[in-house]
Amino acid sequence: MNSLTNPALTDETLRSLTEHWRSMGQGAAVPLRRNFEPMAIPFLLPDVCMIELTQPERRFRYRLIGTRIAEKAGFDATGCFLDELGCGTTITFVIKLLQRCVDLRQPVASLSSFGTGGRAYLVVRRVFLPLTLGRGAVDQILCGQTFDQNPQPMPSGREIDRSSPMYMDLAASSPDAEHEYFDL
Repeated sequence: MNSLTNPALTDETLRSLTEHWRSMGQGAAVPLRRNFEPMAIPFLLPDVCMIELTQPERRFRYRLIGTRIAEKAGFDATGCFLDELGCGTTITFVIKLLQRCVDLRQPVASLSSFGTGGRAYLVVRRVFLPLTLGRGAVDQILCGQTFDQNPQPMPSGREIDRSSPMYMDLAASSPDAEHEYFDL
């Protein structure tokens, strides 16, 4: 599965952010944070957040959260550690994805759906893009996140090769939520 067929990147905002991130790399596996110029993508900023990895405890903190993300979440978590925001399955899922992005030094995309009665009332697409401050290690993660609140069938029936090593289903404890991630 490549990024063009990735279900999480069917969203134009996330695809544009991923293409921008790739252009920042100048051939490097992990682009330098200093090469990220927010004003080059002003139309994407409401759907972008910057997450930093703190050392040595390996915790993730929101450095910046886009306005649309804060609006959908109901609050602005800028400055908060993810593990302080709750212990639910979604936070656990996101932290695992961030750890994967850091450990593999490569982008990871995810698709989560929430709903009842077989209908998705909220579909959340995310892409996590690693950045380095220059020491080679992943220090920060550029994240794009979009929401679809249109009621539709739950996306679990879509065509995905679930046997692929790029696919993993991290089912939430609730039968009304589904989380998946894809390496890009």
